[in-house]
Amino acid sequence: MTAGRKAEVYTPESLLRLSSLAESPAAHLRAWVSPAIGFPLHPLIYWRVPVPQIEEIRDILWWTPAPDGPRELQPPIDLDGIDGPVFAELRDAGGSDFAARWCWVAVDVADPHVPLTVAVADGGAGTRTLLQRSAWPYTLGASRITRLRITGHGQVVGVRGVDATTFTAERALVGLVSALPVPDSRWYTGGISPDEALDRAAQAGPTRTGPLDRGVDVQLGYDDEFTRVRALTGIDRTGPHALLQAAHLHGDLPARHRTQVDLPDDRRPAQARFATVEALLTGAADPGVARWLGLLATDRVDEDLDPERPYAWVSAGYWALDPDRPVTKAPRTALGDVLATMADPYSYPPWTSQWTRLVRAAFPDVARVLAELPGHVVVQPMVAPVGLGAVSDPPATPDPVLAGPATWEDRDHYGRRLRLRGPTSGAVAFARGSLGLNERILTGGPGLDERGLILLPGRADGPGGTEGALADTGIPADEPVTWLVATADEFGRWSEDGRVSAEPPDRPELPAPVVEAAFVPATELPPTGSVVPGTVSVQVAVPTALGPGTLPVTDVEVVVHGRPPDHVAPAELVAASYDAPETGVGGTVRVPVTVRFHDERGPGPATSTTVSVRDPRRPAPLVVGPAVLWAARPDPTGTAELALRLPAQQAGWTYHVYLAEETALRRTLGLPLDRDRNRAQRAKEIADAAGRIGDRSPFTLAATVTGVRFATALPGAVRTLRFVRAVPVTPAGREADFAACPLVPVAVPGPDRPPSPALTVAANGPDLRLVLTVHGIDRRTLDRLHPGAPPRYRLRRATAGTGDPLYVPVTDTGELAPAADGAWTAVVPARGLAPFVRYTWQAEACLPPEIALAAAPRPSTVLPERGEPGDPAPSPWSTPSVPVQGMVTAPIPPLDARATLPGPTLTLRAAPVAAPDAVGAWRLRVWRRGADGALTPLDPPNGDGWAVTSSDLTLTDPGWAGEAYALQLVDPLGRTGPLTEVPSPLVRTTTALLVEEALTASGVDGAWLTGIVTADSPAATDTTPTGTVRFRTGDGIVLGEAPPRTALHVGFGQIPFWGGRAAADYLGDAFHAPSTSDARPLPEGPELGQPPDIER
Repeated sequence: MTAGRKAEVYTPESLLRLSSLAESPAAHLRAWVSPAIGFPLHPLIYWRVPVPQIEEIRDILWWTPAPDGPRELQPPIDLDGIDGPVFAELRDAGGSDFAARWCWVAVDVADPHVPLTVAVADGGAGTRTLLQRSAWPYTLGASRITRLRITGHGQVVGVRGVDATTFTAERALVGLVSALPVPDSRWYTGGISPDEALDRAAQAGPTRTGPLDRGVDVQLGYDDEFTRVRALTGIDRTGPHALLQAAHLHGDLPARHRTQVDLPDDRRPAQARFATVEALLTGAADPGVARWLGLLATDRVDEDLDPERPYAWVSAGYWALDPDRPVTKAPRTALGDVLATMADPYSYPPWTSQWTRLVRAAFPDVARVLAELPGHVVVQPMVAPVGLGAVSDPPATPDPVLAGPATWEDRDHYGRRLRLRGPTSGAVAFARGSLGLNERILTGGPGLDERGLILLPGRADGPGGTEGALADTGIPADEPVTWLVATADEFGRWSEDGRVSAEPPDRPELPAPVVEAAFVPATELPPTGSVVPGTVSVQVAVPTALGPGTLPVTDVEVVVHGRPPDHVAPAELVAASYDAPETGVGGTVRVPVTVRFHDERGPGPATSTTVSVRDPRRPAPLVVGPAVLWAARPDPTGTAELALRLPAQQAGWTYHVYLAEETALRRTLGLPLDRDRNRAQRAKEIADAAGRIGDRSPFTLAATVTGVRFATALPGAVRTLRFVRAVPVTPAGREADFAACPLVPVAVPGPDRPPSPALTVAANGPDLRLVLTVHGIDRRTLDRLHPGAPPRYRLRRATAGTGDPLYVPVTDTGELAPAADGAWTAVVPARGLAPFVRYTWQAEACLPPEIALAAAPRPSTVLPERGEPGDPAPSPWSTPSVPVQGMVTAPIPPLDARATLPGPTLTLRAAPVAAPDAVGAWRLRVWRRGADGALTPLDPPNGDGWAVTSSDLTLTDPGWAGEAYALQLVDPLGRTGPLTEVPSPLVRTTTALLVEEALTASGVDGAWLTGIVTADSPAATDTTPTGTVRFRTGDGIVLGEAPPRTALHVGFGQIPFWGGRAAADYLGDAFHAPSTSDARPLPEGPELGQPPDIER
């Protein structure tokens, strides 16, 4: 053995487990076998074994749930200080070689009078209770106990227990033998008769009716249980007796046997198959059937049972197995997988064969059965213990709740589904008030001749996992109801009733009617005015079979166009007619129709529909004039769009627009085609005869227009007319009289255009004139387009070359006049031209527009999208002429200039400015004239004079004090004007230098230099020279600066030597010219000085 894992002595509980219930002086023992293994090869034997010892269980993990995870506890445990249950995990840390198998436990408490509940919980989620006790002594027995759940009050001290691994076969006593009611066969030996099995069941039957026979409270005896179990087991083909015989006496291994039954179906035969042994074990949920099968037995002990003392039994036997049978289905675990673990050296140790020796001794024929088994069958011994404690609590009261909404089953009954909260329960008794809902079976018993059958609830997903599910499908309508649910344990003990109540659900609403409503037009109506155009027909199918829970229809309510409701008695088909509202010709009225069913409670949901009432009379034709309406000119693909505007109509009205060719209509009318006649005259001829054309064959339906715009494409090269006939159509589909609808002539404008004009330009005094001449215009073409009208011209003018003529603006238009040689000509003066601008002209010519009307105009409701009816069609322009160019000039004007101060500033007024597109700009040239008469240019950096960009031009020449300025204008062509002189306004000055020694107490230490500046002109007496005087040596060394008449001190150390000369330079200001003094000697110093930091 290893320290990490201990061997298991007994069979896993998933295959075989035992449970017990004390009823002094007897013990009820219940065997639970997995459907995967079925029944053993011989009767079940229960050996009563003495308990070697009761020991304190020390290896226990105590814990309680907490928000942050399980919280571990240590005994003693005060239950009053814990909010929630306390769990005890019974572990195994002892020194035994085998894993402990606690089959009996006693929970020790400090005060046995304080109430608490001890439950044996399953080892999975820990929520399902296997058994529990709520009174002292807290002793519990089971096949295996691994977890306890304790709730209530008081203090828990510890747990004592009995370990089933300490049981031995040497001291075992045969308690009882429980055999199947089946004859000996290859799959079983030691069976009993069915009557013996019935006797076994009847002896342990109930003594009084319970929840299964709700409403009846009578005493029951042996015969009542005998007849009840006989009726249950004797059900034909699917009862336990038939299934048991079929599984054990016919065919293969009983665990593999499947039963096939016919299902009742009036349409076609149907069958179902189910596992026979699994069906037998399901039927064993009834305690009587379980006793009949030998799965529930009673061992009578020769003493009163002590609730504080442990009792124990062991059951063992041989099973024939199919390893492929599933033990669990989700996830699937095969029996072979479980058997493999049992063959593990840590499970099912060999010494357990002590129990199989007892089996062989009790049933010697087992050896024969084992020897005769087929080779594909696996034989496996199974051993399971069980302890017996004090009487456990009966099943807990179930907690039923409503699950989902009510569902109506028929008119007066509905169904509800219930969910049993908490872990999945066993058999239940289900009742609605005092009416039991479990199925019943006729037994013929002396106390009751009809008995209730147990009900195994379905399964449903609940908040805590899988829960029980029940359904009641026959609840009477309109009454509150309370359901009672009791659950039974494996020994037939019933819980108290759990209750849940519900109010009756609202009955389903009546269905919305299926309505067929239509307008039936009248056959004879006056042609004009407002009339009733027909009737509104309403048909409603009234269903004879309504949905479950729905009350029958008592009345059909019909409301048409807001009129008072019309109540009609229900019939299979309700039909009624009502006058439609009045309409005008072509009018449309939407008539609402609302229908609803009534039952005894009142109206149901309504169905609303709308009937469109359309006046069936013909509409009036349109009014149109005789003018030709023009299409657009052909596009590059050779098609021309015709777009017309039709009169606006009421909603729902349309137009059928028909199109016919001139030649087809002339054939219909018998009129010849003269192509030299004006198209307007030809159009009038056919339009006047429109009433004679009632045949639709010359026409093509071009479009159905729902709005006011009709557009279509016409061939651009065809010179004949087309005729449009727009026929109004009402919403009812009625057309106006076809022959009475007038014809609208339409045509594509002609392509005729004259040759390109010849264009010349010549001087016309100070202006220019242009002469246009066009040759090759045929007078017959002029007469066909517009008799008596001349061709026209237009001139385009540009200043930046020719470019695309389309983007050159038109400056002149007019009519051409006939010339003597058959040509057409025009002379156009070019006035208002800007000088020095080079202009380019191009000319175009066109024929007169084609007239559209050859008769007196009349109002028309059909209009062209562009223009108005009667507008002529403009003729296309010719290609442009060869461009010609011309320019006018202007003389150079006299200059108006003057010079002013400060500055001097030269101002030129009323100067000529060239146009933006001129060939050049006007320019101003300026010279300075000194006292010697020489001219010095005053030009911008390019040396070409100043561009005149404004009529007022200003130039500044700071500090120049010459005699005058000379100015000259240059035009854009480079021609020059005369020189104009302007005197200079600056005042001349004279500068004198005053030199004085600078004396101190120690002698001369330098000199004072002062610049005296005076104005030379008396006109400047009102101003005093300002600015700066700069002092320098004779060789140019700057000694410093000071304002006029302000002394500047110069020390001996500022210059390298003395005895030189100095001068003063006046720099000038805005009104005074600069000047320089005569040089003056400087005083000599006593020694050489240091070179000053002076500016040269």
